[in-house]
Amino acid sequence: MDRKEMDRSARAGSGIGDRVEAGEFALTVESVKDCPQPYVKEGNTVIGVEVVVEGLVEREIQVNPFYGQVVDGRGLAVRPTFKGCEPRLKNVRLDQGESARGFINFELPTSSDQLELKYEPATNGGSRQVVSVNLDR
Repeated sequence: MDRKEMDRSARAGSGIGDRVEAGEFALTVESVKDCPQPYVKEGNTVIGVEVVVEGLVEREIQVNPFYGQVVDGRGLAVRPTFKGCEPRLKNVRLDQGESARGFINFELPTSSDQLELKYEPATNGGSRQVVSVNLDR
């Protein structure tokens, strides 16, 4: 197994509380919780995924909640929503050693299970850097 395959398999097996490095940044999912909200589509719920994103390189990296998505066991991919848990992850730039913490919120069917967070920021190096974390739900 080459280095890239090892990195991919390590990321795929990551869970809540694991710090996962991916080139220019590191991501840790701290918690996942229900975020009751009014005006949610019938049969849906809103969950908040609390993350910490850290800059690992000398140049700035961009952090944005909309770089995340949740994919369920059936392959349904859900983009973030503005409603949900607070404080939300802010759109910021991080230098090496800096970090940002907040919730990325998703409205998804209550029947969704086997949830996985995928986070893929825009990178300065141009290479794809995706982190996948099992959300234990």
